[in-house]
Amino acid sequence: MRALLYFLPLAFMAGLVTAQEPERKPEDTPEAPKEQPKPADEPDEKPEDEPAEAAPIPIRVKLLAKNPDATTKIAYSKARSMAVESTAPRFLFEIPEFKAKDPLFFRVGLGETKGKPFYAALDRSDGTGEHDLLYLDLDRDLDLTNDGEPLRGQVSVTAQDPNGRIVEFLDVTMELPYTIDGKPVTAPYRCAIYYFRTGKETPKTVQLERDSWREGEATIDGQKYRIVVMDDDSDGQFATGDSWVFASMGQPLARLLNGDVARAMNFPTWTVDQKFTIDVKTIDPAGRWLQIEASPAKETEEQFLLRMYRKRQSPLERQLDINPLRPKASKNQKIDWLTGKEIKYALEIAQTLDKRVLVQFGGRDQGTQRLGQFTFRDREVVDLAKRFVCIFIQFKKGSDPVDNYNIAGSPTCLVLDNDGTEITRQTGFIKPTVFAAFLKSGQR
Repeated sequence: MRALLYFLPLAFMAGLVTAQEPERKPEDTPEAPKEQPKPADEPDEKPEDEPAEAAPIPIRVKLLAKNPDATTKIAYSKARSMAVESTAPRFLFEIPEFKAKDPLFFRVGLGETKGKPFYAALDRSDGTGEHDLLYLDLDRDLDLTNDGEPLRGQVSVTAQDPNGRIVEFLDVTMELPYTIDGKPVTAPYRCAIYYFRTGKETPKTVQLERDSWREGEATIDGQKYRIVVMDDDSDGQFATGDSWVFASMGQPLARLLNGDVARAMNFPTWTVDQKFTIDVKTIDPAGRWLQIEASPAKETEEQFLLRMYRKRQSPLERQLDINPLRPKASKNQKIDWLTGKEIKYALEIAQTLDKRVLVQFGGRDQGTQRLGQFTFRDREVVDLAKRFVCIFIQFKKGSDPVDNYNIAGSPTCLVLDNDGTEITRQTGFIKPTVFAAFLKSGQR
């Protein structure tokens, strides 16, 4: 559908108030004033009032349950942890004839099942191996024997411990109960159930993680958009605190499901052309529909994010004009500075690798500290620095490298060709955006 905006002009009624004047004698009556000529550029009528701000456009989006396949995998979410018990809950009417002498039990509370959860049991398929059989009371009748054959889990070695094991039960689908508008409804919920075991210990907890999403479409101003909604906390209930993706139809679904582009539903998003702001007003707890509003944008997404993140910055970050939207390097990403070496050593390496040399003359001064705190923690700066051989030289007046390259103060950064020729330099603290441009100008 094409969204239409209606601008409703405001109409105003003016009331006239008359005042009684004292009686005048004929001779006291003043001469009527002569009509003044109207300037040529004066309009005959008053201009119309400005139109009112356009009202938000409400859009109800139908959502369908979607499951992953070989090409589309959903990103990991926050798993729900469930305690494991060694004795059967007294509420169960029937339990299977287990092969293991030590079956395990747990309960799953999803959707609105807190008062009546799904009971489950773990058994060993060969009686002595892993607990790789899952009995699940899908109809919640407190009978674990009438829900079909148990699910067989996949057993694999954990990466951290060669003696550890992870047992996964995939493609588990439960019909979750909800009460919406006073009426009971059910909706399918697909998830994965798994546990970790270290050594010979039996698992103390079992994890549950959603393995599905809801998907729909909306058309705004003639443009089609794909909407993806995910139950982030794996509680079986969709709420505005969960995440969603609002994207043009051309984007690959696999990219939308990897978690990098998702945002909380209580956070606005924008159409591709930045003309409309999209807000989620409410979502069906069962994930069957989503109510959104499209409003004419008062600012772009970048302006909004910049304004919001500026508020979270420290006074020093605002003083240094650090862009809060620039991605920061991870803990494992850093610039590998050569230390305790001469520039000649770095030049020899650069000649071998056919690179240029980035030299940082620094010390314990404030500028050097701020470079390390902000600029050298910027992801783009770290990535660009990989194209150079990087060396840190302690600034000391009168030393050979300081005199040779005419370094006046700390910090000073140079880009040298691998024959030692200076290409460019920057002095003092340099914020990440400027330093990135500095490195680009100095690279081969």
